[in-house]
Amino acid sequence: TRRGYGIVLNVHPKEQKMIYANGRVVVIRSLDNPNESLIFTDHKANVSAAVFSPSGFWVASGDVEGNVKIWSYPQMKVKETYQVAKYVSDLDWDADSTRIVAAGDGALKAKVFSWDSGNNLGEITMHSHPIISCSYRKVRPFRIATGSEDLSVNLYEGPPFKFSKTSKGHARYPNGVRFSPDGARFASVGADQKIVLYDGKDGTILKETDDKTPEKHKGAIYAFSWSPDSKQLLTASADKTAKIWNADDLSVVATFTLGSDINDQQVGALWTQSHLISVSLSGAINYLNRDDPSKPLRILHGHQTSIQSIALDKANGIFYTAGLSGEVTRWNFTTG
Repeated sequence: TRRGYGIVLNVHPKEQKMIYANGRVVVIRSLDNPNESLIFTDHKANVSAAVFSPSGFWVASGDVEGNVKIWSYPQMKVKETYQVAKYVSDLDWDADSTRIVAAGDGALKAKVFSWDSGNNLGEITMHSHPIISCSYRKVRPFRIATGSEDLSVNLYEGPPFKFSKTSKGHARYPNGVRFSPDGARFASVGADQKIVLYDGKDGTILKETDDKTPEKHKGAIYAFSWSPDSKQLLTASADKTAKIWNADDLSVVATFTLGSDINDQQVGALWTQSHLISVSLSGAINYLNRDDPSKPLRILHGHQTSIQSIALDKANGIFYTAGLSGEVTRWNFTTG
């Protein structure tokens, strides 16, 4: 995690397994049993985003040097590597698991391409600053939405993709853009504390929060996730809360308060068939409890930097780890 930035979280389409980046590695972790994990280590630079294909057989991961790697799951064998931009901040797959959009910054700020051939499938233009987030509509007619540091949210039609519409609904960075699973709508969230809903086909603004919205976030919104049924949103904010919103009228359904420390800012959100997940600036993975929003069901802790040493205390069933950041952590073998 980085202060002031959201992180990309994604889930396997058929398994309750979350995928995320940490430094130069990609972690695939079981949400039902977090002890089960796989680590992909082929990137030579810090990874910024990793996303499962809708088929579940492939992963696309992008790094801060502009490389996108396509690799198999669970074998974790690299199939292709492409240089897309100066750096990659986000990426997404089409419904057929054959096309990818990758976005970031450089002479070319984004690219849509066939993963097996690298063929270019259109132009993602009209942004004057780096692209922060992108999303690929999973139903026909296909669309791509992008959010940029130039404060615009753009819609593209294709393939081959071409510019269709721009919206200036945010006064500060639109940190996240995502189509709903059913493709009927897409949403953007911003550092201006706003949520904006758009029509998934033509990009018309349908609804947005403002200063009069009850229980709105009091800090930047860094990330969000649609519910699997496309009816609600889970947002993560710098105000140290996560919220569930009704996607029709943008009313707040539930508020989860995750602490009061600066490290309790929420920078990641993921809604799966079985779990509600948020990630704190500290790196803690929070299992949110809809029945009792005041207390997470479970919190997973861990080092955010390389672990340099380990010491074992067999007699008491604990061990200690020391990380590159200067943090020493004590672990319980039984509970994790």
